[in-house]
Amino acid sequence: MRMPASLWGTGSGVTRALLDGAVDYAKSKGAKVIDGFPVDNQGDTIDRTLAYPGMRTIFDDAGFTPLGEVRGNHAGHKRIAMRRTFD
Repeated sequence: MRMPASLWGTGSGVTRALLDGAVDYAKSKGAKVIDGFPVDNQGDTIDRTLAYPGMRTIFDDAGFTPLGEVRGNHAGHKRIAMRRTFD
């Protein structure tokens, strides 16, 4: 299935919807925490084909807390470990 071109643009909300879905699924299965490893581009532009791990700002907005940098980089940008805990 091909996604409509309009969904590929930045700001379309697809990544946030996928992240919210992953969080909801983890919670429904009894998870106490969920970790992610997004790109921390620090506001720099990044080729969207290389942004598939997600961007830190989306994880920040979804209630994740940074844990620290991950070894190595992605597309010239650092990756960061982030965690969200559930009650």
